[in-house]
Amino acid sequence: MATVGEILKQAREAKQFSLEDASRYTRIHTRFLLALELGDYQLFSSPVHLQGFLKNYARFLGLPADKVLAFYRREHVFKDASIKKSSRKIFGLLGKWWPPTGKKLGFLIFALFCICFLVYLSFQYHRYAGVPNIQIKRPAMGEIVSTELLLIEGTVSKGVQLTLNDQKVPLDAWGNFSLTVNLLEGRNSFHLVARNNLFGKESSSDLLVFYKP
Repeated sequence: MATVGEILKQAREAKQFSLEDASRYTRIHTRFLLALELGDYQLFSSPVHLQGFLKNYARFLGLPADKVLAFYRREHVFKDASIKKSSRKIFGLLGKWWPPTGKKLGFLIFALFCICFLVYLSFQYHRYAGVPNIQIKRPAMGEIVSTELLLIEGTVSKGVQLTLNDQKVPLDAWGNFSLTVNLLEGRNSFHLVARNNLFGKESSSDLLVFYKP
């Protein structure tokens, strides 16, 4: 069965009117006429507003306004009934499962456990499969020191290998590192690389320190 919008559009096209023509004769903006033809009734501020435009448009197209309004009401009632029917099905399904008892309770607990486990796995995957993070806690970039021995401390993502100027750096179980290096007078540069061999991801960070005895 044709909708109200389809009836209006077919009547307009049969008279070879464009939406602009219809707007000019009816003094109804084209966006409202298009909404009527598409059945997009949310654009109208109220049912009275909608039905007034619908009646005027129908009369302009030579259609019986009362019948068009009756079509609209039946269409509207059918949509409301469909929504209510869908709502009853949803609430009926929920009613079968709530309140959960016996086997239903066990199934819901198992389903919740599975969801939590999948979320945990996803979190761990993104944690370890992502680009490794390097954080140098000390010294600061460009820091000027007066001692030959320099303590470098920081942390990296878990499950990675860390090198400093191509030399492997030992890490504890939490990804923390601490090592002492000898400085040369003047400018000293350090290149740190964190590599996740399992997923082939790596990142790097540079540190610059000046030694002035």
